[in-house]
Amino acid sequence: MSIFQVDNFEVPLLLLTFNRPKFVQKQLNSLRILKPNYLYIFSDGPREKNDHDYKNVFKSREILKKQIDWPCKIKYKFEEKNLGCGLGVSSAISWFFSFQEEGIIVEDDCILSQSFFYFAKEMLEEYRDNKNIAGITADYRLNYDKTSFYGFIPYPLIWGWATWKRSWESYSLHLDNYDENNLPEQIFKLPRNQKKYWIKNFNKIKRSEKPHTWDYQFSYLVLSRGQKFIYPFTNLVSNIGFDHNATHTKDAFDKFSYLKIGNIEKPYKIKENLTYTNFLSKELFVNKSLLRRIIGKLKILFFKKFKK
Repeated sequence: MSIFQVDNFEVPLLLLTFNRPKFVQKQLNSLRILKPNYLYIFSDGPREKNDHDYKNVFKSREILKKQIDWPCKIKYKFEEKNLGCGLGVSSAISWFFSFQEEGIIVEDDCILSQSFFYFAKEMLEEYRDNKNIAGITADYRLNYDKTSFYGFIPYPLIWGWATWKRSWESYSLHLDNYDENNLPEQIFKLPRNQKKYWIKNFNKIKRSEKPHTWDYQFSYLVLSRGQKFIYPFTNLVSNIGFDHNATHTKDAFDKFSYLKIGNIEKPYKIKENLTYTNFLSKELFVNKSLLRRIIGKLKILFFKKFKK
């Protein structure tokens, strides 16, 4: 018999944190509405000789230990030393799946629509045994309307997502099974600029002794299996972490920062549509020419100057 309230959210949740206590506070304010029954919390350790980290990692952990005020089962993974985004996050996800078969994963700076949690819950149940599906994302960068529709994309998006232990199995931080000369069919058949994008990033990971990120490795796993990710036809997550303190999202003027959040409502319905796949293929997961990169940099500089 469960000791938890029956109206609390039952899908296990992994929260990934580091050195930004204000985001931890906002995330907990959001989760307090949901009241998850099972909460797994990862906190990476401070970087060596970094006073900012020592101060703010401690502040974040104080919030995490004192402000979870609803009945729930909590497990903490507090690192003494900094593992970095690559090893830190990937080891946290592996730790999470050593206890659970499925769950929702969110970083402290990604605020989710409440409707995403219930959408993810139903999708986790419906596609649990369908190995063609690797996960569910909250990320949709084209609009923030109200909808009931969802579809499928060939790429994992991880600004708030849900998945199963089965999808994480065989994950390799160092891409042990990757071989540029023997690409999986799904990657080999991609258009030239898309294939070039993925190969370039996979090669960076393969050559690195300490990979700086974990998500390209998961993308390789999903792409190599020819799996799909479920996505809603509205944006259900806002990344509020674009600033100079971020590990990767340092540009506060990025067009995908602070996106507005929509809502997805039952009954959920499949809609076949390649619009989002095409958008991701052309705008995100593609090798950009030097000219296109220069134009992008000039736009950023213009907006920064204009905002001042």
